Amino acid sequence: MCYASKYDIVKLISDASGQINTQDMPGRNTLTVPLRSSTILKARLRISQFREIDARLRSSLLKGLMFLHLKKDLEAHPLDWIGCELPSEKTTKKNLTSYNINTEYQECLSNIRTDFDAFSEVEAHALMTSGYLMTETMLEQDRHIRGFADCICHCINWGFLRMQQRLGSKVVDPALLEELGRASKNISGYVRLCLMPLRD
Repeated sequence: MCYASKYDIVKLISDASGQINTQDMPGRNTLTVPLRSSTILKARLRISQFREIDARLRSSLLKGLMFLHLKKDLEAHPLDWIGCELPSEKTTKKNLTSYNINTEYQECLSNIRTDFDAFSEVEAHALMTSGYLMTETMLEQDRHIRGFADCICHCINWGFLRMQQRLGSKVVDPALLEELGRASKNISGYVRLCLMPLRD
């Protein structure tokens, strides 16, 4: 998405394609290998595209850039090598992101492949709520961006925002976490939704 006028260009970019994660034991069958290869390819493409856009920002071809991604505020924990005798110290995990989503729910949402475009109502509403709150928070934080300095955020009572209270709770709902966790299992979520009518 891009906001542009005669004098300036501000890009709003949403990256919600399920970023790559480390795997201790990656699959070796005919399904998991192509999927993993595709994910690696998309990760390299994502990095290349972001570097190009960042170069445009630094060269003043862009007046402002807002980059949204589902892993925002999720902490990366140190990974010790096998046989490490001095393991890294464990850090205290935050309960909520800066946009008030429980980090455990956001972790599940960040692993969803949104390009499959097949979700249950809960999954879709959770994704939309997370993106909406993240954008609202970043607009408040990035008012220095030319073109948004005088903007005023008007919150509309969208139906999906009913998920806000559940997602923003510090106490994790096991049922909701399980549902979002299933959705993050890549293609299995798409297959599961396709088979749902057959189970009735």
